[in-house]
Amino acid sequence: AATFRQGPSSEAQRGWLATGRAEGDRKIDMVFGLALQNTDKLEENLYAVSTPGNPRYLQHMTQQEIRELTAPSAEAVVAVDSWIQSANLTGAVTSDAELL
Repeated sequence: AATFRQGPSSEAQRGWLATGRAEGDRKIDMVFGLALQNTDKLEENLYAVSTPGNPRYLQHMTQQEIRELTAPSAEAVVAVDSWIQSANLTGAVTSDAELL
């Protein structure tokens, strides 16, 4: 799978090889993974809920709380959506990843 990092298009395309245009009816599936936020806070919580004597011991976060804590920034989501629109991609579907 190709890796895409937000940045100048020359950086984003580094390592890609142009082999010609895809056939007009060719469907190409692409998946973009956005960086999670607050992974340091998630790790701190993991240790807190796993450490006997810690006031948060065994007070695990829900899946929803984890999603809200670690969701990509709104700016990152807008940047990817804008890129998809500027590339005139059709049939684009966005969704929250179900990682848990």
